[in-house]
Amino acid sequence: FYYYSMAEPSSKRGGSASNNRKSPPKSDKKQTQNSTTSSVAASDLKKLFQPYPRDDTGLYCQSYSPEDPEFLSVLKKYGIVVVRVLSEAECDASVDGMIQELNNQASSHQKMPLAKDDPTTWEDENWPAPTSRFLTSTMALHQTAWNNRTHPNVYQVFQSIFNSEKLWASIDRWGIMRGTKNLAFKQPNSDQISYEDRPTWQNTLTVHWDWNPWLQTAAEAAGAPEVYQGLIALVDCPEEVGGFLAVAGSTNYTRDWVKDHKPYTNENIITRLNPHDSMNNYLHKFPVRKGDMIIWNGLTVHATYPNTSDRLRIVQYIRLMP
Repeated sequence: FYYYSMAEPSSKRGGSASNNRKSPPKSDKKQTQNSTTSSVAASDLKKLFQPYPRDDTGLYCQSYSPEDPEFLSVLKKYGIVVVRVLSEAECDASVDGMIQELNNQASSHQKMPLAKDDPTTWEDENWPAPTSRFLTSTMALHQTAWNNRTHPNVYQVFQSIFNSEKLWASIDRWGIMRGTKNLAFKQPNSDQISYEDRPTWQNTLTVHWDWNPWLQTAAEAAGAPEVYQGLIALVDCPEEVGGFLAVAGSTNYTRDWVKDHKPYTNENIITRLNPHDSMNNYLHKFPVRKGDMIIWNGLTVHATYPNTSDRLRIVQYIRLMP
């Protein structure tokens, strides 16, 4: 394995675990609105952007084993796939490691150690980076994070995607969303608990591509490999816990879309989709189980939506590449 740090500016590396986003200027809005169908008729978009399949319960996305070659065809069709890579025990160890790492980074203003199941400890002063959309400002460096980056299942998945044994792994971060509704707060000097909402804790990432789609499609046309991003759910993430939104099927569509749309940035950074574009109408939620890894192509349109539960959403961002 080889590593690089996602601490570099996203203009150099890109990646979904960055807050660097660029909005299209207003002058482009009309042009984007008038050509949202690209080379595909608007009436055909519903057929093109079919929702990613759910499992038998209907509550979670269908996940695949790393040994199951079907996941590659699913990835090709949807531009996104869910693969089971970690056991429950490995996820629990990762969460414990994350909490330990964050408490070690605590500022002098921290009033009490962070605790996974105690919203009383989730107040802003207890987070190393409370203004970050991921509530962390540094790379995940606990040993469990390294274990996950080098996990045989993770390696097998990306080895299959790229058909290569020599892979780089990103040194990326944890991703956390606080629960925001019906939270159980312990009252000081008392055994009483009050149940409260925290709407100000809700946050999202707007609809975007992880890489500049114009530059990425040009790079692929010149022989560069496709790019992929991934995250591992370290806790169960049903719909109410918030998380990942994507337009399944938007990868191949984007390759046509860029031909009909004027670039609104020449930097290789996270690039926002115009809010008036038709693709916004086909965003679907991706609820996943503990230990599942979501992998998506860099040309897949995606976003996040708020956590409206009473517990934390915890993920680790990981991607491998040749």
